[in-house]
Amino acid sequence: MVLPKYQKTGIKVRQPSGMDFADAREASQLGRTISAELDRMGEFAFREGSKLAERRGQERVREEGAVPVLTALQQQDGPRTIAEQAAFDAANRIAVVEIETAARSDMRTLVAEADEANMDIFVFNEKMSDIQDGYTASLQVVDPVAAGVLNARITEDNAAYSTKYSEIVTVKAKNAYAEKTTNILTEGAQKVLDLSLTEGASEESIRKAGEDLLQTALLRGTGDKKARKLVDSTVEAAIRENLFFRFENADVLGKQAIIDDLSEIEKYPGMNFEQTRNFEDRFRRELNSEITTGKSLFTNELDDAITYYVNTGKVKPGFEIDEDKLTALYLDDQDTLDALLRQWENTQEDAKTYGALSSMPIAKANEVLLELQNEANDPPPGATGAEADILRKRAEAFQTALIQRQEVLRSDPASYVTQTNKQASQLTSTVFKELGEGNINTAAMALTRLNETLNIQYDVMGVPQNDRRLLSKDMAQQMIQSIQAIDDDLEISIFKEIQNNLGDLAPRFADELRKNGLAPEYVEALFTDDPNLHLELVQLSQSKEEDLKPKGAGIANDAETLLLQGVNDYRLAYLRGGDSAALEQYNEQYGVAKKLMFKYMTVDGLDGQTASTRVIKEIFPEFDNIVNSPNGLFIVPKQFNAQDMEALISKGNILTSSGLLNERKLQEMGIQELQVEDYPAYISEAVSIAALSSNGLWLNNSTGDGVVLHYQTESGKLLPVRFDNNQLVDIKFKDLANVNTTVTQAIQEALPVIDKDEPSDNDMLQLPVPPKREDFNISTIGEEGNEANFQRAMSMYNKSITDLMPPSTDEGPDDTELDAGPMKYMRTVPRDANLKKRKDYTFYVNEQLEKSQEPLSYTEWLKTQ
Repeated sequence: MVLPKYQKTGIKVRQPSGMDFADAREASQLGRTISAELDRMGEFAFREGSKLAERRGQERVREEGAVPVLTALQQQDGPRTIAEQAAFDAANRIAVVEIETAARSDMRTLVAEADEANMDIFVFNEKMSDIQDGYTASLQVVDPVAAGVLNARITEDNAAYSTKYSEIVTVKAKNAYAEKTTNILTEGAQKVLDLSLTEGASEESIRKAGEDLLQTALLRGTGDKKARKLVDSTVEAAIRENLFFRFENADVLGKQAIIDDLSEIEKYPGMNFEQTRNFEDRFRRELNSEITTGKSLFTNELDDAITYYVNTGKVKPGFEIDEDKLTALYLDDQDTLDALLRQWENTQEDAKTYGALSSMPIAKANEVLLELQNEANDPPPGATGAEADILRKRAEAFQTALIQRQEVLRSDPASYVTQTNKQASQLTSTVFKELGEGNINTAAMALTRLNETLNIQYDVMGVPQNDRRLLSKDMAQQMIQSIQAIDDDLEISIFKEIQNNLGDLAPRFADELRKNGLAPEYVEALFTDDPNLHLELVQLSQSKEEDLKPKGAGIANDAETLLLQGVNDYRLAYLRGGDSAALEQYNEQYGVAKKLMFKYMTVDGLDGQTASTRVIKEIFPEFDNIVNSPNGLFIVPKQFNAQDMEALISKGNILTSSGLLNERKLQEMGIQELQVEDYPAYISEAVSIAALSSNGLWLNNSTGDGVVLHYQTESGKLLPVRFDNNQLVDIKFKDLANVNTTVTQAIQEALPVIDKDEPSDNDMLQLPVPPKREDFNISTIGEEGNEANFQRAMSMYNKSITDLMPPSTDEGPDDTELDAGPMKYMRTVPRDANLKKRKDYTFYVNEQLEKSQEPLSYTEWLKTQ
């Protein structure tokens, strides 16, 4: 209480009573009210300011991050303001969560990476400690209490994640061990199975391997029951596999032994009774099938070998008689095996007796066949049924071989000779070898020699000229592939080399390639020697006619009309008497010409007239060298003159008998009359030589290098004429002049005479040189005619020898003979010997000498016939 200033201490003044200070009370009350309100307003302002400060502090933490804010406050020795205190408090709370979350994330990541990389546990612990240490260091900025709590949590997390990875490592180790154990046992089981499929494996060795597998399984911790189950199933499977293996690899007798063993076993290891019997039955069926197949295979191989031996006189490569194997196959049928082996022996004996079919004339082959058939139809007295069957099969085998030979000689004669003649086979290989190495000259020489070899065999076997081939079908296909694979720049020189080295064979070579599919442009390239045209044709083969055809109304048609007019005579001569093959060949040639003409027009810019004229000269060079007369209609190669050829093939007249259609000429050439049975639909009686002389017509042959004689009927039908040997009268242009000599002239020209002008050392006449058979190979006279002329020359030669030397008193071979080789024995043939016998004896002598055996004299040989 505040005392009035004038009242002394301790002295009380009587107070006046009854005074009321209402206004003072109200003023005082108002002051207190205002003061209270001001206090409340100050408190409100402070609270709101604090809230704003705290919000600013929290926003700072949100924006800058908890740890950065704590770090900044730590650097200034703690918070100084409400905002800083709020930031400090908020950052502590958030930092604890952030650090703990980041630590746990890193620990989880470490566990995942360690799991994937199979990290070593020690390395993992080190990395985990690094994480804990790193985050512990970051606690410096955190409130100590919170830091302590957080450190404890991080330590706890460390232990948890380390334990987790330890469990992962343990599980992996267990799984790896189990997997390795599985692999070891799987490999061990496979080794047992593999052992069962090795030579010499037995049930005992398989069971021993199974015991080893069992011990391994137990050592690896596999349960006894599980290990034994694995081993038992593996061993049983291996024993069954071994049974199959031994059966599959055994011969017939071995398989029979296995079947016999099975039949005595009630239950085979790993099988019940029914399964054992099923296996036995199965093996028995397989054995019976193998025996049946083996017999069939052997008989087929034997038939092929017999055919091959009959044709070549040699054992077919790869064929052999395995008597042990055959004995097992025919264990219950020994008689059949004996008959088959006897058939093989007979084949070899027959080949020695009669010779190989590949070098046997058809007449001789037919004689042999007839002899074998007669023996089969009339077996020797006392022959058993089996022996009679052998004779029958012997004749059938020879007949089969002969039929096959004739079929092949008609379809692919070069292939037959190449397969049956060693020299022809070697020459064929040489052709391709040299061609592959780029030695065109050598390849052409080998091809020429191959042609000579083929013709020798064709002559022996009597293959008609029209059926003869230079190339087998396979050889032609390979040749086509080789030619068309050559680069364009090289083809020109190679074509030129082929033409130059093949000489007369070039047209035939090209024609056979054409027949076997050589592109028409390449065919035409083979027939020209112009290098530029070579290249044009080769490149032309890569273009299509429609791409070269000139555009514009009538331009192409007008040019083609000029081309057709220019080659009309050529076309008529080419197609006269020809078949569909001739038409096809002409169309191919014309197609190349038209295509080339279009190329000249569209690419080179020539007009139709110039292009057609140029093409006619290039593709049809013989267009103006054609014979068109009553006696012939044919195209003449440029190296010959059409007028000269026309004179040679004509009938001639009474004063000049030079034409080949002269009756005497036809007789000298050995041309046969046309028989009714050969052409029953066209002639009613034989066509005489006189009629042939009047109605003969010469046409081009199939290769264009000669002419073939035809008889022209009243209806215009053309019938081909043949020599006495049944070969077509096909005369090459190069031979026409030579054929136009008489037989006597041919003999006199071919027979060497004594050169009386040449001085002799001993002042004695020199002996004449023996005629050579090759000097009498005039293609148009035929084999028999040439042989007859040669024998007449031989008679003249022998007469000269007889006149100069005393005759031999012994028909047998004489050491004083002047001639070596076959002539030593041919001198024993009488001069009046039958021509057929003489030819047979010649064949016999050559065959014996080829076998290095001494031939009999003609008289002794004749006794064997």
